[in-house]
Amino acid sequence: MSETVWGIFPLAMDESDLMMLLLSLFILTVLLVLIFIIFPLELALLMTAGIALAFVYAVHETRRMAKLDAEE
Repeated sequence: MSETVWGIFPLAMDESDLMMLLLSLFILTVLLVLIFIIFPLELALLMTAGIALAFVYAVHETRRMAKLDAEE
C-alpha cells in the first residue's frame, strides 16, 4: 500500500479538501434522493448504478495516477 494514499483519501488532505469532499457527498446524496422521487424505480436504480460505476472508475483512476506518481 502506498504511503501517500489510503483508500481515496490522501493522508496529507487539508481542511479545504475535506470540506469539498463533504460538500460533494452532500450534493450527491440530494441528487440520489431527487432521482428516486422524480423517476420510476427501475430508471432510478439504473441511474444510481451508473453513478456508482462512475465513482468506482474515478477511484480506480485516482489510485492508478497515485501509483504512477509514486514510481516517478
